[in-house]
Amino acid sequence: MPFYGIVTIEKSNTHLSKYYHQRTAINTMNQFKRALMKILSTKILTSVVLFVSLFMMNSVAMAQIELSFGGNISGDPGDTVEVVVTTSDLTGLDISSFDFEIEFDSSLISVVKDDIERGDLVNSITKNVTSDNRIKVAFASSNDISGAGSLFSFTGTLKGQGGNASGLKVTEILMGDNSQTITPEVPHSIAIEVAVVNEAPSFETTLPDTTIDEGQQLNFTYAATDPNGADVVAFSIVDGPEGALIGGSSGEFSFTPDFTQAGTHMVVIGITDGKISEPVKDTTIVTVENVNRAPVFGQTLPDTTIDEGEQLSFMYTAADEDTDDELTFSLVDGPSGAAVNSSTGEFTFTPGPEQAGTYNITVSVTDSNIETPITTSSTLTVEDANLPPSFTVTLPDTSIVEGDTLTFTYEATDEEEDTPSFSIESGPAGASINAETGELSYPTTLEDAGSYELIVGVTDDVSGNTTTTTASITVMNLEDDVSITEVKNLADGTPVLITGIVTSPGLGSGENAYYIQAGTSGIRVELGAAKAVNAAPALESGMEVEVQGTTSTDNGESVVSNSTAEVLSEGNTLPDPVLITSLDMWSTDSDLTGAYVTLENITLLDDQPWPTTALDEGETSVTVLVQGNLDHISDTFAIQINKGTALDGTEEPAGAFSLSGVMQVNGEDVQLLPFYAEDKGVATSIEDDPLTDKPSDYRLDNNYPNPFNPTTNIRYSIPEASFVTIEVFNVVGKKIKTLVRAQKSAGTYTVTFDASNMSSGIYIYRLRAADYVSTRRMTLIK
Repeated sequence: MPFYGIVTIEKSNTHLSKYYHQRTAINTMNQFKRALMKILSTKILTSVVLFVSLFMMNSVAMAQIELSFGGNISGDPGDTVEVVVTTSDLTGLDISSFDFEIEFDSSLISVVKDDIERGDLVNSITKNVTSDNRIKVAFASSNDISGAGSLFSFTGTLKGQGGNASGLKVTEILMGDNSQTITPEVPHSIAIEVAVVNEAPSFETTLPDTTIDEGQQLNFTYAATDPNGADVVAFSIVDGPEGALIGGSSGEFSFTPDFTQAGTHMVVIGITDGKISEPVKDTTIVTVENVNRAPVFGQTLPDTTIDEGEQLSFMYTAADEDTDDELTFSLVDGPSGAAVNSSTGEFTFTPGPEQAGTYNITVSVTDSNIETPITTSSTLTVEDANLPPSFTVTLPDTSIVEGDTLTFTYEATDEEEDTPSFSIESGPAGASINAETGELSYPTTLEDAGSYELIVGVTDDVSGNTTTTTASITVMNLEDDVSITEVKNLADGTPVLITGIVTSPGLGSGENAYYIQAGTSGIRVELGAAKAVNAAPALESGMEVEVQGTTSTDNGESVVSNSTAEVLSEGNTLPDPVLITSLDMWSTDSDLTGAYVTLENITLLDDQPWPTTALDEGETSVTVLVQGNLDHISDTFAIQINKGTALDGTEEPAGAFSLSGVMQVNGEDVQLLPFYAEDKGVATSIEDDPLTDKPSDYRLDNNYPNPFNPTTNIRYSIPEASFVTIEVFNVVGKKIKTLVRAQKSAGTYTVTFDASNMSSGIYIYRLRAADYVSTRRMTLIK
């Protein structure tokens, strides 16, 4: 058993006048013996006072063990905490075992067996966590524990919320034979404080997706709860339609949509406990249905009195708060002849001579959405009166050419059978009217060009009442000193006077249609307004004529239409045809359009529909393609052979030949029109045919016939093997059909386009081959 004692030595040396005090602590018997021998061997020079105090005590009475459990614990739910049990120095205390038992509050901390670890003073422990929330740790060894440090430790996970002063309670401590004094004493409590974590509130009752009408009030009470109990939940509208409201504390939601809010609205309600950073949200769709509102009359006809023959005009007005609704007015009841404009609401009525009396006028208005129209009524009184005469035939707005005489007969009637009398109230100088017959005469001079207002009145001989009518008269300046070339550049509708030789009548352009020519410039003229295809001509080739008419355009061709012609002479020699030597001459911009021209050294292309048999009644013309004019240019030319012309029913020319006729503008291209007369229309043979089989360049020819119905041919040439695409488009660029899409060898090809299922109009066809692109137009006429 260990011993504890204190040996005290006091030594006095009178010579030194000093006292030596020696105090030695001993822990074991051996230490005690050594201390005692030292004292006994000490030499006492003067006087020796020896005092030995020996205390023999049990180690428990004299030793104390201090334990530490690390202090109180605090944290958030989910935090991991560690408790380390440490001891003071156990050296020499004969401690070779220990037992600990610690209770824990399982609502605040969880501990499992595997979370208990030995300390650095021992090499192993026995550990357990019981079902009644007790931690048990034991150690036993044949060797004593020495030194200070950790006996064991454990970790736990905080949970729940709140605190417990005895969250951990040490209920048992045994160290060795438990004879030492141990601090702290048991039971020893360790407080656990788990922070209270705020939880967001949640909705209990929310508004479902809802449909209401405009003007209908929607009420709903939202409910919410907060897990923390004491927190106050506040409601708010995060997003919603204008006019929507919610009580901040009550959750009472209300919304009454106005009549502009038809549609779908998103309603987002938020709740908060004042602690969360963002409110908890609930989203609902509220659909507001449009509700029609009936229109309301604004201005209505008051009770009114008028005379027979007096015009009554009144504008009803109405308003509809549904601004998108279109209002329609109707006359529900009223006298014969009364009317209401359905769109504007204008009421008009001019009572006749037999309509004196009292009438009920009822007008309705509806927005087409209401079942019963809204009506308003008033009383109209018509008093008997002598009515003025009224016109039955009047002059419309009219244009004449200076130098012409305008004649027209007005007609009028009088309900009382009074005699009407016509007069000119206002008009151009020189205009006159027969008072009895109403015949107007206005002979113009070459100085009268301009615009005039003509007002003609008719008066009855009893009441003296007059009715007037107004017409506009335009006297156009006559362009009588212009050439045919200049006429082509005038605006449509310009009066002209030109002179020329008739080169060809008809040519398929219509009844009384002719080509006249002066010098090398020609133009088509049409006598009168009639146009029956291939009608017999009235003029003959070689006549010199003076033509007065109005400029116009027909499929790109300049025409003098609505013309009169005066024959100045007959039997004149026709102008010599102009030989085409360049593509500039053969174009829509050429001065030779409408003139007599010659294509020389041309060859009929393969598979052309030459009319070897005369065209029948169902055919008016046929278009063939030729190539050549080789002494001058190499191109493809279109020839339109009209029914009854010299080439109709003739043998197809073999080899190269020359041909003369009128060069006609046909849309964006030109074509040759052979004459009727045999001496001018025969294809003259030429023995030498210089055409080669292989094309020298890429070409896309004009389609033939053109115009066409329903099929036409498109000819193209490629000088070398190429991938070829031919497509047809309408005028807005939409692709209609692909005619060719294939690899082709060098050569000349013809493809047929069938437009049986297409409507009349202008179409565009395009050739793509290698780097070559070309487009042309064609006209389908059904």
